[in-house]
Order: sequence, then structure tokens, then C-alpha cells
Amino acid sequence: MTATLPRPVELPDPPGSVTALGAVLDELGSAAFTAGLAVHLLRPAAVLTGWQGEDARVAAGEVAAALGVADGLHHALTVVSGRLREHHDRWLGALARLRALREDQEADVAQARAEFGRLLAAAHTGDETARGRAEALAARLVVAEGDRAAEHAALLADLERDAAEAAGVLAAAGQGVAGSGGSRSVTDVTVHLAGLLPGWGDGALTTMGVRAAAELTGPDAATDTRDAVLRWAEAVAVPAVAEAFVAALGADGLTFLLALLSEQAGTGEEAPLAGLLAAALTSAGAGAQPTPRVREVLSAVTLPLHDPDPRHDETAVGMGVVLAAPGAGAALVAAWGRHLLEREAVQGHRAVDRVPAGRPDPVAAALTAIVGAGDADAASRLLHTSLAWAGLLRRVHDDDGWTASALIALAGDATDTDHLARQALQALGQGLDPADAALGAPGRGSGPLGIGEPVHLEALGQLAGAIGMLVADRSELVRGDLAAAGTGEPLSPAQDTGLRGLGLLLTEPPAEQRLTSSLVGGLALGGEHRAETAGALVAVQEFGHRARYALRFAEEVVDTRAWTATYDLLTAPVDLVRKAKVGVPAGVVVDVGAVLLQADGRIRFEPDTGPVHTAEDAARLAAAVVTGAAGVRPSGVGTPAGRAAVQAGSAGFTRTSAVLTLPPLPARYTGSTAGAVLHDVVEGLVSDALGPPSERERRPRPTVGPR
Repeated sequence: MTATLPRPVELPDPPGSVTALGAVLDELGSAAFTAGLAVHLLRPAAVLTGWQGEDARVAAGEVAAALGVADGLHHALTVVSGRLREHHDRWLGALARLRALREDQEADVAQARAEFGRLLAAAHTGDETARGRAEALAARLVVAEGDRAAEHAALLADLERDAAEAAGVLAAAGQGVAGSGGSRSVTDVTVHLAGLLPGWGDGALTTMGVRAAAELTGPDAATDTRDAVLRWAEAVAVPAVAEAFVAALGADGLTFLLALLSEQAGTGEEAPLAGLLAAALTSAGAGAQPTPRVREVLSAVTLPLHDPDPRHDETAVGMGVVLAAPGAGAALVAAWGRHLLEREAVQGHRAVDRVPAGRPDPVAAALTAIVGAGDADAASRLLHTSLAWAGLLRRVHDDDGWTASALIALAGDATDTDHLARQALQALGQGLDPADAALGAPGRGSGPLGIGEPVHLEALGQLAGAIGMLVADRSELVRGDLAAAGTGEPLSPAQDTGLRGLGLLLTEPPAEQRLTSSLVGGLALGGEHRAETAGALVAVQEFGHRARYALRFAEEVVDTRAWTATYDLLTAPVDLVRKAKVGVPAGVVVDVGAVLLQADGRIRFEPDTGPVHTAEDAARLAAAVVTGAAGVRPSGVGTPAGRAAVQAGSAGFTRTSAVLTLPPLPARYTGSTAGAVLHDVVEGLVSDALGPPSERERRPRPTVGPR
């Protein structure tokens, strides 16, 4: 006998908890009663008999608003409670019917199994009809199970349909309380009610901000902040919540979160927290018009310019991660981006170079965000100080300066471009005056040759085109300073530094052609002292090329000194042997090696072959500007006006050259390698023979210096 009984179908209860729904109904009933009581109590207060004036009007409005909210809430709760009660009853009915189905199934299956067992025994004893009756029993059970499955599915489908209808009633009723719109979150409802009930709402929004800060940084904050970040990301974008959140974080809390972002940077885990901080800080007015509480926090988190503590570089990287987040406003990016550049200018290194490898460059993030936003005013605010320009010009940009150049061009569309052009020239000329008490890059002291290192020449090459366009469009500012220098007027420190920066900028071909054309074209239009101004321009060009060579020479001095110090450190054990009066051949090897490896302190650098501008060039340009005859030698100018222009141009050149000076440079070594080897070996042997040597300073010889 092969007939078998079918497996009983599953008849599970519908998903969810009817008990929980019952508890919600109890709560809704209490809430509806409370709302109804509030309506009952507020209605008499809406009539303020005898109260007049502005206070009465405001009070009446507040009472009316509260009454409207309470009445709407009472109505919504009543409708919702009634509809959910219907769904609750339908759910209970479905559960009762399912219990009956399972009981019927249990009885039918038990009876069928007993009868099937008897038929199986009868078949073994030879009853020929037993098999047919067993198959008929199995078929009846299959039909019964199918009917039960169909009824179970219908019950659940009906309950699901009713749940959807109830949800629709809830959504419609909730619009009167939460405001119109689609899906409304807790934040949406709170903000909506806060607008209707400001007396209550201000405190409610503040509480949200304080709770968010506590969950992220407070004593009870979880080690893993991801859940808290996701929970509060929407709320902190509301200005009132954001203000309370930033104030509750305080400087310590915000610094902690920025350090956490720095650790997460590059892992893919930083995006939620970065987005939360970007939205909160932007909504709280960071970089724009923050409240006093927010301003106090942000002022305490700014990067100290002169403190080299690497923890500030960690903070800087965290700032960059925030600025790269989609919610970061342009005002915040401009403010923090300027701080980042100013700190780099003073510290002399990039923040990203002092943190573990793989983390993003915060300055690049700031520049990219501003350019992406296309906000000219924000670009101008980022470049508002000469120190920010110095930071931009002291770093070699990984994208060959494309983003920084786009930022400069964008800032050129702002309203304060005169100020920007002057600040750019100030940054270019900073440290090029040997009489300046603050030589070198701002905050770093003097450079190796008594001049500073205002820019990285490679960075200048990357950005010269954009800066040249910015300055050329405001060339009238520069012409005034040139006229002052050419006529011998005392220059202010800003004018002096700006002209030195102009000279350095004119050494870059992308800037030189446009700038010179703009300046000379303006002079050709007329004006006082244009011959002297032309002479001053040529002197500035001459200074620029000499200053450029001096900066390159300074880089060579730094490299030579560093390599010589490294070689001396590596060969220190041999010097100890030499002092012990043994191992003279080893000392000779050290001396020869120093020369061959160019670690002997001698400065080997090519001569200055840059363009030379003379008083004759100045006279020629002055004559061309005044007479319109370009290319004529000064001696060939025949008109009285032309001759006067020649003299004035030459005088302007002389006066300006006397102001724009550079210190003398150390001598270059121009001798042969063999001569250097012979000199150092003989000097070493003589010193060893005469007694313990003093510390030798390898000085360049002979004294043949650059032009």
C-alpha cells in the first residue's frame, strides 16, 4: 500500500502584535481625553473681556493658536482612535477564526491519521477494499487543507487591506497636527508645532539640540556614534536645533568630533558624521552670522597660527572632511578654508603632511567646495588676507593649480577685487625686503640669505596666469604705486611690498604679457608722471628677475646645508677615529667623498642668466609711452617732449631701483672638483698633523659670486 496523508498546511497568525495595538489604543484614549479637556479649558480664555492694546492682541493670538492646536489634536486623536479600534476588532476576529481553523485542522488530521492506520492494518490482513478507502481519505484531507489555506490567506489579505486603510486615515488626520506634506518625521512634527506654539517650541527645539550633543559626546555617549548620527542628522539641520547643538557641544565636543572625523577620513565611515556637522554648523550660521553662543564655540576651535602641535593638524583634516560634505555652506567653507591656508602659511607645511598617510588634504577640500558652489563672494572671503594668499602660494598644488586658479578667477567676479589684488601682491612681495624686521614667511623668521621665502616658485608658476589676470584688470592700482616710486615719493610698507610682489609676478610669462600690456596701455592714454611710471615699471621688472634668482639660490643653499649636515652625521664615527690620531687615510676618504658627493658645503649653482633691464630700457619705454614711437633708441628721440620723457624714465628707474634692493648673495664655488679635493685633503692632513682639529667650516671659494 503506497497511499500517504498530506502534510498539514501552516496557519500562522498575522505579523505584528495585537496586544501592542491595544496598548496604543489605551494611550490614544488618554491623549484624546487630555486634548478634549484642554479644548474645554481654553475656550473660555479665548474671550479676554476688557483687555485691550498690543498685549491683549498678542495674548489672544497665542490663546487662539493653542486652542487651534488642541482642537485639531482632539479631533485627530478621536478619528484615529476610532479607526484603529475598528482595525483592532477586525484583528481580534481574524485571530479567533484562525484559532478555530487550527483546532479544526488538528481534529481532522488526528481523525484521519487514526482511520488511515486502521486501513493500513486491514490491507495487511488481505482486505482488498482498504487501499481504495485510504486513498479516498487522503484526497478528502487534501481538499480540506486547501480550503483552510485559502481561508487563511483571505483573512490575512483582508486584515492587510484594512491596515492600509487605517494608515491612510492616520495620515490624513495627522496633517492637521503635523502640517501638510508626505511622510512626516518626528522632527517635522516638532518643528511644525514649534512654529504654531513658539513659547513651547523654542524649548522643545533646544532640548533636541542638547540631547543630540549629549548622545554624541556626553558621558553616556556610545563608543560607536553611528546610530546617534543617523538619529539626529535630520534634526540638527533645523536652525534652532543646530544652535543648541553647537552650543551644547562646546569647543571640546566639536574638537573631539573633528578629531574623530580625521581618524575616519578615507575609510568611507566618515560621511554620516561629516554630513551632520556640515548641516549643523551651516544652519547655526557658522562663517556667516552666528549667534553669540555659536560664535564663542567657533572662535575657540579656530586653528592657532603659531602652535606647531600636530593635534591642530588632525583638527584641520577633520575640518576638511566637514567642508567636503554635501551640506557645508559656502560661508563655512570660506571661513574655515581661510584659517587652513593661514595656518599653513605660518607653519610652513601642509596639515595633510603631518597626519597618517591616506587622509584627504583639507585645503584642497575647501578650494574644491568653493569652486563647485560657484560663489564669488565666498571665494573672495577665503582669499581676504595676504596670509591666506601666502598659504595658497606656498604649496605645490596636486592638480597643477587648476582648482586654485579657478578659485582666483571666481573671486575676481566679487565686489572687492581691488582689495584682493592688493592682498595677492602683498603675499608675493612678503619677505623680499632685506630691511624688513619680519623677514621670511610670516611667522617663520628670516630665510637663509637674509630674504624670506614668500612663495614656492613652482606654485607661483601654477597660479601666475590667474593672479596676473586679477591684477591686470585692476592695473590702475599698481600704476599709482609705480608713479609714487618713480617720482621719489616715500612708499608705505604696503606699497613697497606690493611692488616687490609685482616684480616677482612679472617674471612669469603667463602673467607678464597681460600685465605689461595693461600697464603700458594705461600709461599711453595719458596722465601725470607717466614717463617716471614707465621707468619704475622697468625697475620693478629688473628687481623681479633678480629676486627670482635669489629665491632659487636660497633653495640651493638650504639643500646644500641639509645634505652637508646629513653627510657629516653619517661620517661622524670616522671623525672620532681621526681625533684619536689614528686612521688618517679614513679621514682623507671622508674629505674626498664630501667633495665628490657635493656634501662639502660649497654652493654650486649656475650664474644668473635671467633677463636684465637697464635704465636705457626704462628710457626707451618712457619715450614710447609719451611719443608713441616704440622701439626708438633714447639717443634718437628728437622732440623736446621725447627727450624729457627719456630723462624722466631713466630717473624713475634709478629712484625705484634704489628702493627695491636685495642683500648680497653668498659666493658660488666656480673651481674644479680636483681643486676642491686637493684643498680639503691638504687642509685635513695639516690639521691632523698639528693637533686636534677645530670644527671646520667648509666655506665657498674662491669668491666669485653671481651677477
